[in-house]
Amino acid sequence: KYVFCYHPHGILSLGAWGTFATDALGFSEKFPGIDHRLLTLKLNFKTPWVREYFLWHGLCDVSASSFKRILAKGAGSAVVV
Repeated sequence: KYVFCYHPHGILSLGAWGTFATDALGFSEKFPGIDHRLLTLKLNFKTPWVREYFLWHGLCDVSASSFKRILAKGAGSAVVV
């Protein structure tokens, strides 16, 4: 179980998006077996088409329930804040 922290961050950080949501830098090759989820503000899920796009890329809202649900999946689970 891992918690990755990305800084500086914003409402929607493009650096974190490019690194973790798109796997553009090869995260899955460098850290095989780690199922990571990028977390963002719950407010970002209010707009319907944006919500679907974020869900398609595996993003979740940054809340205690999301942290618990993702990390409860067991070994190799990770959140990116």
